[in-house]
Amino acid sequence: MNMKKILIIICSLILILFLKNQTTFSSNKNPIPIEFVNKKKNKKEFKKYRKTWIENMHRSHPDNDWRKIDNATRKINTNKVLKLRESLFKDGENNDWLNNLEVSITRDIQGIWVERGSNNLAGRIRTADIDFENDIIYCASSGGNIWEGTLDGENWSSLNDYMQILGITFLRIINNGENQRLLIGSENNGFYYSDNGGATLIESNGLGDNYVKRFIIQSQTNHIYALVNDSPRAIYKSTDLGENFELILNLDNQNISFFDIFTPRYFEDYIYLLDDLALYKIDSDNLELIST
Repeated sequence: MNMKKILIIICSLILILFLKNQTTFSSNKNPIPIEFVNKKKNKKEFKKYRKTWIENMHRSHPDNDWRKIDNATRKINTNKVLKLRESLFKDGENNDWLNNLEVSITRDIQGIWVERGSNNLAGRIRTADIDFENDIIYCASSGGNIWEGTLDGENWSSLNDYMQILGITFLRIINNGENQRLLIGSENNGFYYSDNGGATLIESNGLGDNYVKRFIIQSQTNHIYALVNDSPRAIYKSTDLGENFELILNLDNQNISFFDIFTPRYFEDYIYLLDDLALYKIDSDNLELIST
């Protein structure tokens, strides 16, 4: 047998052994985890069954809307708490009761923390505002809380543990003479303001139970505009920093999703309305067509 054939045989044997070892090595690897992939795939089914379970838990007469009853009951209980807190502010010479708390365990817990969520819980931030004069940041969470903390991300505290405001889409801190006013707008839970750092929240008048697509505030005047997606579909306006809203424009389009409202925050003070492909400017509470 010549040298050439011997080399071919040796190379073939080496290749076979290499491939065999690779197959054995691959078979010894841990299987690819698929539980999270499957969980994602099954999320729709999970939500479907969860909705069915919630409906079954709230079984009621067909003529009764349990959601409306639940919202009304929550509103009654919240109003009781608000009235109590307001009376404490009016009757007391000082507000020491705000800090009259007994802490059984602090939030500064030491340990090794491992990220575990949130997977199906409301924990994300929906909107935020910064008070640069006092180096404080305000955040609104999906859980319905307003959080206050320093700009370096420390000393976070919830301002409204006594009251949940779901669907917050608007949050501003405004200098109001000697005080600051906290403005909170929700898409389906009304508009609130506070002159005492959230210790008490006051609901504005005029919006009712309307669903609000967007709140904006005019930079020069601090007038607040609400684009309402209800009957009538319209724009409401507040000239007293959220205490009262009044209807200024009716919108006749049948689908509010074609509409949106916008104003620059730091320059000029025009209010713009987008209606499908038409762009308008709101001037003296009237619509002025800019382009189509």
